[in-house]
Amino acid sequence: MISQILAILIPLTIALSVELTGNNNKLGFMLGFLVQVLNGFYAILTQHWGWLLGPAIVGPIFYRNYRKWKKRQSGRQPAQDDLGLQRPVAR
Repeated sequence: MISQILAILIPLTIALSVELTGNNNKLGFMLGFLVQVLNGFYAILTQHWGWLLGPAIVGPIFYRNYRKWKKRQSGRQPAQDDLGLQRPVAR
């Protein structure tokens, strides 16, 4: 029963975290990281060991992106455009 609930809850939560992250919402980064922990729990619960690879890869990416976002918010890192290139500073 819990595996069916998680099978529905995890994709919905991932979609929400991606939407929030795309809008630079702090909750999106944190939710994305936490849902990867939940995804790992689901993989262990259902004994689908291959599913552990996803959280092992995506979880650290959400964490890294959160740290980069936090640096930008504090002003310690210049803003970048969509391609990851630094924006020119207005003079």
